[in-house]
Amino acid sequence: MKKLISTILKTVIFFIGWAILISFTPDIQTNNQAVLRLWWEFVPLALVVLLSIIFVSVIEKGKIKIPIASRFFKNSLIGVVMGILWLGSVVAVLLLTKTINIQGQNNIDYIWIWMLASLLNVVMQELLMRGYLYQLWKQKYNVIVATILTTFSGCPNTR
Repeated sequence: MKKLISTILKTVIFFIGWAILISFTPDIQTNNQAVLRLWWEFVPLALVVLLSIIFVSVIEKGKIKIPIASRFFKNSLIGVVMGILWLGSVVAVLLLTKTINIQGQNNIDYIWIWMLASLLNVVMQELLMRGYLYQLWKQKYNVIVATILTTFSGCPNTR
């Protein structure tokens, strides 16, 4: 029971600490919405990395490892390819069923900044759920518990 309470407490402190740190981070002064979005995605990512380092090195005293760098490029390439296939299959089904219809073209200013902001958001979510928290629950319990808990805690509120 002590192990469960300790693990839940570490998880809650991690989330609350992350939220508090984000709330104290000032916005940058810019009129460019793409740059502002990039900042809004960069800050949570940087704070997840910072808190993960603190929790792994100070609280866990190095007993937990976050295997981010192992096969980084191979895993990143696989992730990008799978993401394109997943999104592409959804778009293909929507086009084939005539649920969506592409009629024109929009020019989006700073498209690469918007895409980088989206990428940072995905990386932040993965690090948040499958970084320290996943490794903590996996070490204290097992892979199944860690997978279930981090998957459900990462689900968006659909209300």
